[in-house]
Amino acid sequence: MSTHTANTPPTNYVNHAVCRKCGGRCCKFTPGATVPADWGNDPAVVRAAVVAALRSQKWVVIDSRTNGPCVRPAMDSLTDHCIFLTATGCSLSDDKRPYECRMLEPRLSDDVQCKAHCRGKTECAEAWGGYDLYAMEDEAYERTPTV
Repeated sequence: MSTHTANTPPTNYVNHAVCRKCGGRCCKFTPGATVPADWGNDPAVVRAAVVAALRSQKWVVIDSRTNGPCVRPAMDSLTDHCIFLTATGCSLSDDKRPYECRMLEPRLSDDVQCKAHCRGKTECAEAWGGYDLYAMEDEAYERTPTV
């Protein structure tokens, strides 16, 4: 495991050739989660960017109940895959991909899983700990917060 954390500038393990050959198995199972640094460096900028992303309906807040909430791409309603997965790979540029996706080192072997260089959704949810993602959802969907 690298010494990289969700609070430091990310290293990128994206390998387009391997991902293209693989066909996005991870993208078909569950999209990778983001961390606040994926959206900006200032809390107000992060909030505005996340609210806009949620409004686009291409991003969602998920809560695994064990890790806590985090933001990740939505699933395509027709394919049940990451909304950004295309026939040629991810439609997002490398620097716009979620932290969890960038921290996954792809491997081309049926018996060897891709190597994670982060603690997955657990690490991502911890990074979101200082943000109220449910309030951002309420704002994005213009809901009145429940008490």
